Amino acid sequence: MALPRICFDHCPLLVRLSDFEVSSHRSLRFQSMWLEHPDFIAIVCRIWSSLVVGSLHQVVIYKLRNLKKALKSWNYEVFGDLNSAIAGKSAELHFLQLDLSNRGFSNDLFMAEASVHSELDVLLCRHECFYRDRSRVRWLRDGDRNTSFFHASIKRRQYRNTISALSINGVLSEDRPTIRDHIISYYSSLFSLDVSRVGRDLSIVDDVILSLVTAAENAFLTSVPSTDDIHDAVFAMDATSAPGPDEFSGSFYQRCWDVLHCSSSELRDSISVDQFRPIVLSNFLFKISSKILADRLARVAARIISPQQFGFIRDQHIEDCIALASNCVNMLQKKFYGGNLAIKIDIRKAFDILDWSFLCRVLQAFRFSSVFMDWIDVILRSSRLSVLFNRVPKGYFCCSRRVRQGDPLSLLLFGIAEDFLSRLLTRGTQKNLKHIMGAFRDYSDISGQLVNWGKSSIYFESSISTSRIGSLQSLVGMQIGQLPFSYLGVPLFHRKPRKAVLRPIADKILSKFAKWKGKSLSLAGRATLIRPYSHGGFGLKDLRLLNDSLLRKFTWKFIIFDGFAFSFLLERYLRHLQKPYGGYVTSSIWSSLRTNYSSLLKEGIPDYLANPFWERVSDFIHEGRWVLDDSFRAHLPDLCFRIDRIAISPNVDSLVWANSWDGHVSYKIAYSQFLRDIPQAGWWRDVWSRFIPPSRLALTWRLMLNRLPTEDRLCRSGF
Repeated sequence: MALPRICFDHCPLLVRLSDFEVSSHRSLRFQSMWLEHPDFIAIVCRIWSSLVVGSLHQVVIYKLRNLKKALKSWNYEVFGDLNSAIAGKSAELHFLQLDLSNRGFSNDLFMAEASVHSELDVLLCRHECFYRDRSRVRWLRDGDRNTSFFHASIKRRQYRNTISALSINGVLSEDRPTIRDHIISYYSSLFSLDVSRVGRDLSIVDDVILSLVTAAENAFLTSVPSTDDIHDAVFAMDATSAPGPDEFSGSFYQRCWDVLHCSSSELRDSISVDQFRPIVLSNFLFKISSKILADRLARVAARIISPQQFGFIRDQHIEDCIALASNCVNMLQKKFYGGNLAIKIDIRKAFDILDWSFLCRVLQAFRFSSVFMDWIDVILRSSRLSVLFNRVPKGYFCCSRRVRQGDPLSLLLFGIAEDFLSRLLTRGTQKNLKHIMGAFRDYSDISGQLVNWGKSSIYFESSISTSRIGSLQSLVGMQIGQLPFSYLGVPLFHRKPRKAVLRPIADKILSKFAKWKGKSLSLAGRATLIRPYSHGGFGLKDLRLLNDSLLRKFTWKFIIFDGFAFSFLLERYLRHLQKPYGGYVTSSIWSSLRTNYSSLLKEGIPDYLANPFWERVSDFIHEGRWVLDDSFRAHLPDLCFRIDRIAISPNVDSLVWANSWDGHVSYKIAYSQFLRDIPQAGWWRDVWSRFIPPSRLALTWRLMLNRLPTEDRLCRSGF
């Protein structure tokens, strides 16, 4: 764009590198810097104590709107333009310091400088808090203060969230209205119910799902939440997450809890069916109700969902699923009559196309109460969506299918719905390939979810003939996969890992480092990533010790038979009397498990007691009294005296790890135990002090390790 000539004989050119669509009305979001101002709580108390007429739920909504208006004017009067205020105070401080330098010391000038310096510090803290919120950097707690790192993070996030061009039906389009209309049309169609599914027979759900939810559990799910329940839900959620349409984040609710908790009755009433309103469905206020229901449902779901189901269930971990899949892949090459095969199924947009009528039918089959099901139905059907296109909300449409990704309640509902597929695969006696493929077709037909056959694969053992592979492939209609392949982000392979198998992981990490925004961090900022410092360094964890600690935790779960995955592993790797199999086993993890298995069971136990470890406590009890061997009493008389004083319990024997308070192995405690054998640097406590600025700490740390770029070190390095 050519600008008009003013004082030169040529026209200046304005080059616009990006064409952002700016909203004509941008509402003011809640700012965390407001929380530190002494007048903030007073404003909230004034608005919250005002009289508002309406239902309990409407009162909360109206008060939030009034508070937003009050905070908007207050922000303009008190905070204003931070950049201009900082520039003004910096200039004022500069002139005062010049006067001190030119005129000499003066008590008035000194006090004025201290006052302006204090005011500038307050402005800089507000500026830092403002940019920290906008950068959305959650993993960095200390270290960098309002540096280029946060500004670079904001620019990268804005660039990543900006759509400048889009391929529409194979044609690249840069027209903003065309792109906007296409996105709105795509998502409104994606979240709309397929009319061909209306009236579909769902009676098979009742045949597959068992009635497992009890009356007591239904009463627990539908009980009125107490103030403590609401408090726990509010403080369990991330306070730094992006605010909803009401523009209030979790930090507001957590900091102002003493003022807002008096309205807990409003929140309790909002969980009634007739009190839900579409306007609050994405707001933090609605998330409180959703969180309470999710916490309650998690207790019930852990009991009723099949043990083969791992997704989104409490105490089910991704590493357990990976270990189970890894062992299945290693068993793939074991010869059986008819051959072995493995199938990897990919569900197309699993969250986005889940049919609500199917979900409600599954809940009904489990015998959830009608009240709870009505709540879920209202939560699902009351949702409204807008597409945030280049930071501007566009469109407003309803949903008739999908569950929300990231919402804890939706994740549990998705896991309950997926349990139908798990039970469908294990139903009946037929285990052939036709039955499995028929189960997937039935599941797709009933749930509305579609198997992505293009991304699904079938894997065969090497001994199967080519003709049989061809016939089986034509039956399933999938592509033939090759080992290794990625599963949950982890490569699955046969036998021990090789460099070629793990090379893609290393390449992926290197590519992350190449474009990592952390390179703009200061040295002190990088220090916060790799604490603690007790061993004379920045606290970067030893990867070998970290791996051993995680293996120790995993082995402990294996020892106590924690879950379906470990019941599968113990059947394969444990002989009679729960003793580990000592021979060769084709496995990617068993050798490490066996090593940790033995060390855990012998930890802290003398050699002459380690052999009969698997003997039960009940073997030393007869007729309600302790019966201890004479040699045992001779070796450990004090221990025997303590055992004799223990009252005999009727409970079942259980293993406990004495190094933790709950009796279970924790990788953090295990890692700290491994570190005990490494000598600590005696000066680390003097160097890493929280009262010293981080930049000075990093400089001192480099000095103690003789890593400063001094002249002699630079000469040795060739500079």
